[in-house]
Amino acid sequence: MSSVASIRNGEWYQDLYGWSRILDLSPNCRLERVRLEANDAAHVDDVVAHSRDPKKPIEFVQLKFHVGTEAGRYSTEYFVAPPRTAASAARAGRKSLAQTLLQKFWSSWLQLRDEPRGVLLILHSNWSWEDGDPLRPLISGVDDRLPDSYFIAAQSSDVGRARERWREHLKAEPDEFERFMRAMRFQLGQGSTQRLRDAVADRMADRCLYADDEAVDRAVGRVGKWIREKVDTISPALYEAALDELRLKLPDADPAVRVCLHTIERQQYREAADHVVDWCEHFLPSTEGQAYPRGHTVHDALAWNGVFLPELHALKAHLNTASIRLLRVRGQARLSAWIAFGHVFDGRARYVIEVDQGGGAWRSDTAPASGIDAVAPDGILELAAGPDVAIGVSVTNRVGPAVRDAIGALALPVDALLVLEPSTGIGRHAIASAAQLSAFVEGVRQRVSELVAARRAKRVHLFYSGPFSGAVFLGHALGAAAPEIQLYEDQQPGYAPSFLLRA
Repeated sequence: MSSVASIRNGEWYQDLYGWSRILDLSPNCRLERVRLEANDAAHVDDVVAHSRDPKKPIEFVQLKFHVGTEAGRYSTEYFVAPPRTAASAARAGRKSLAQTLLQKFWSSWLQLRDEPRGVLLILHSNWSWEDGDPLRPLISGVDDRLPDSYFIAAQSSDVGRARERWREHLKAEPDEFERFMRAMRFQLGQGSTQRLRDAVADRMADRCLYADDEAVDRAVGRVGKWIREKVDTISPALYEAALDELRLKLPDADPAVRVCLHTIERQQYREAADHVVDWCEHFLPSTEGQAYPRGHTVHDALAWNGVFLPELHALKAHLNTASIRLLRVRGQARLSAWIAFGHVFDGRARYVIEVDQGGGAWRSDTAPASGIDAVAPDGILELAAGPDVAIGVSVTNRVGPAVRDAIGALALPVDALLVLEPSTGIGRHAIASAAQLSAFVEGVRQRVSELVAARRAKRVHLFYSGPFSGAVFLGHALGAAAPEIQLYEDQQPGYAPSFLLRA
């Protein structure tokens, strides 16, 4: 491929990436402005992203697109290798001022490091790390950073030698080098232009924009036009004006925000998340000595209400600042987390939650089906042990015996226990549609409300066994059915308290 074709491919990739970040200027999304080819950003000037959250650092992105992915990979040595112009100058006996890739990021850091909000220096490329390079296994799959182990590795180790190679190349003091490297992010192996294009199309569809090839081309073409015309800053107002001018908005559509929630393991989805809630590191592994999957037990029981719940409410406060109320949620998380998510983003605040259940989209605002209800075959079990009530919800498995054991083992002050199940039976296929699930959780809500009123209870102790969609819908439906709802996480065996939710 000619050098001209390579340049054009790289420019298209840059404009496509730029549009992917500009889409975050939509209401409820993360950014307040995006800068393109920023002239005060040194070598990390391709895209500069400013978060709406003033506590988050500014992202300075340098894009590197390689047409022939088989031709090479990034490595420790690649970052300190002289550029081709330097090698050519040396052969001609001339001195070159050209910088290595690492030096370019270092000089950018020296220029930008005093930014009050802090900075992240991001290398985003379709190239990945070279097999066997000591840094390859260290890059975090969560946030693309180097871990603490990089900074404390012995100088005699492979990682330590790689670290010192870079530091000596920059002639940097150890403390300043560590600050620099903690600001670096390595977004490598990001895949082909087509993969990025597909992700952009998905995000445009979420924002109720036309997302066919022609619409993507119009949008990305506008980014190139902005760069050629030296339009430095893209604001939400300029973004909205471009959507109107390019006729990208779908009529009468329902825009959505995508949220990923992780406690078990982190999975990548084709559709990029607008917001990620990641609690994996707060959970103990299911198997000792194996990092993933994470289990049901948290390192610190105070995290449920001291860390997780405030984070959900902070996300809600952010989303409340704009008008989008449809949340498309994905992720691998424990049932307590899904119930809490549904409860925070419930119908009282006009939120609608859409989940992926069995490959289909189930929405919390689906009209209830007939022919299914929440029933209690064993009636109310009188315990007379205190002012509270307990509710067991059996969808996939029967929870009654385990709940009775938990009430005794935890000495819960429970007056009465009610175990509910679908009238269609218990099992993996007991609830076959969003409409059936809506009917079932509405039945649960009614029974909870009636029991709370009859016993004048302030607190409900809630135990649930079922699919994650049922957990989300249940939390979303309960609303103000009880002043307080104490959730429990199945420790397999036994239960432990998790979230305490308030109406």
